[in-house]
Amino acid sequence: MLLLKKDIELLGKEMLLLKKEIELLGKEILLLIKERELLGKGSLILYP
Repeated sequence: MLLLKKDIELLGKEMLLLKKEIELLGKEILLLIKERELLGKGSLILYP
């Protein structure tokens, strides 16, 4: 049972790390969108 508990704890930590990676990815995507908007409103039409 101790091993199972450890596995569950590790899985929880991995999920937290994955969540943080997803949050960072989301922020990077938002930055990319903002950069595109700065490049010009027309570029949003070219790259949906």
